[in-house]
Amino acid sequence: MTKPQYLVTILTLLIALATTQSQFVSPCPRLFRYLPRNPNEQDRWYGEVLVQSDVELVDGVFIVLVFDKPSIQLGSSFGQQILRKSETEYTLRNLGYKLAANTPLLVKFYIRYNQYDDAPRLTGFRVNARPVCPERGISNDQFVTSKPALVYNNNPPAQDEELNYDLRDHPDPSPYNNHHETKPTNQNRNQENKGGADSQPEGHFRGEENVQCGTVPAKPVGLIVNGQESAPGEWPWHVALMKFEGAASNYICGGTLITKRHVLTAAHCVTGRPSNSKLNTESLTVFLGKNNLRYTATTDQQRDVSEIYVHPDFSQTGLKNDVAVLKLSSPATLNDYVRPVCLWSGSTNQNEVVNRKGSVVGWGYDEHKRISTTLRKVDIPVIERSECIYSNPKFFPSVLWEKNFCAGYHDL
Repeated sequence: MTKPQYLVTILTLLIALATTQSQFVSPCPRLFRYLPRNPNEQDRWYGEVLVQSDVELVDGVFIVLVFDKPSIQLGSSFGQQILRKSETEYTLRNLGYKLAANTPLLVKFYIRYNQYDDAPRLTGFRVNARPVCPERGISNDQFVTSKPALVYNNNPPAQDEELNYDLRDHPDPSPYNNHHETKPTNQNRNQENKGGADSQPEGHFRGEENVQCGTVPAKPVGLIVNGQESAPGEWPWHVALMKFEGAASNYICGGTLITKRHVLTAAHCVTGRPSNSKLNTESLTVFLGKNNLRYTATTDQQRDVSEIYVHPDFSQTGLKNDVAVLKLSSPATLNDYVRPVCLWSGSTNQNEVVNRKGSVVGWGYDEHKRISTTLRKVDIPVIERSECIYSNPKFFPSVLWEKNFCAGYHDL
């Protein structure tokens, strides 16, 4: 009688362990796996992620790990710093670490939790502003990184918390293949003004190859004449503003670089409704020099947002004074792909610009009502206020006032 009881007990334990192990399903099996658990450590599990980039990472490696529920601690021997942004999100930060392009890097970590609660599961991770797990189809709104807020553990884990798994005991996951777009570098430094001399006075930025505001390389590579798609470097002041939530991210608005540390954007993009309260700067990041939302390129620059300045008279109703300025966490590096626009210094009399054409640039909707992955442009004329109101008397009177103007065609 005793032996069968023991056998039943052992079988029950094995079934329980197998059931528990089966619940550990990787959100991206090629890039992350759960490592075998130590039966003496019921309050933690170990995992391993595969990090690989199609471009060289020279300023460090930052891995953001996102879980489905709170935990007590995350440890890893890789991160110089382990930063905790929230109860479910951690960042492994290794400043100065250089990772060559297409070179796999295996990073192990453990997550500690209350053993009497359900164990947290990894839901995804990002590497240097690029979501890579889960491996769903790449959309045009997935390129953003989280900015760590709270220092959770600046020191390496204690000896009994070190990761002691031998890589040789666990076969390497297959390296993943990412799409890659290489943007050619234009070595031609001759400049031409994008607008007229009367509307875009030149500004000069010393120390960065004599970069001037409002200028572009003489011949942006791949320029599509009379087309709607723009080329890399054609609009070097246009930026992409991103907002992240967990492992996902969203492209929310465009913006304009006006100095090396300031971006002009719409106030409704960085405020909540209906209170007009400013968004948390930790949830925002800016990409400069970006031409395609789907792919990263060596010419892209990413900056966090340190301050948000909203026009004091901004109103969500009617969108009056819909202007905000973002201060970047560090200055942009000016080059052929990233340059500030010149601020307007001409007359504020709107009649002087009526019938003149201007360019509207952004990742707006294409003819199929889908967000374009490539920066697009359209040239449209400024029209008289009365003509604009006449075209849509139910809408334009509520949004037009002395501080804005109307532009477009009757058939738009």
